[in-house]
Amino acid sequence: MASIVGMAFLTSCKKNDVDSNPNPTPDPVTPVASAEDKMKDSALAYSKDIYLWYNQIPSIFNARSYSDLNKLMNAVRAYSIEPGTSSAADRWSFAIKQQEWDNASSGISGDFGLNVFFMAEGDLRVKSVEKTSPAGLAGIRRGWKITSLNGNTNITTSNADFIVNAVWNSSNTQF
Repeated sequence: MASIVGMAFLTSCKKNDVDSNPNPTPDPVTPVASAEDKMKDSALAYSKDIYLWYNQIPSIFNARSYSDLNKLMNAVRAYSIEPGTSSAADRWSFAIKQQEWDNASSGISGDFGLNVFFMAEGDLRVKSVEKTSPAGLAGIRRGWKITSLNGNTNITTSNADFIVNAVWNSSNTQF
């Protein structure tokens, strides 16, 4: 009987093995993933789950080796090979951060919030306008003809780089 009481006493006085350090040092062998790396890992995980060609993405694909999400998706698209073809079928999948998507969808992505196209050589037209964008708020409407950009009337396909920079990569263009 005394041995049972002694065992009960010893087990009830057992010290708790609780870690007293609430901020343990990370294991030096396993680096802590940055928020950017976690985002890349998530993009790859979603791709392997819902992408049409998910089963063609190799298991050794390293999402963290890409500098941003869009470059990662461009790399994933390379695996969209259809039977009987030798080139990637997917030319449209992309990835951007939620805030960038929200900004672009609202017409506040840093451009004027309009798209243009050539109806014919030398005939540049407004294809669409985001309502709340600078272009939309200025009253620009779909179908309008653009006759000059920053005073330059060379609105031709041979001057495409200038047009792209003026319409999408500038914060100050005179239409």
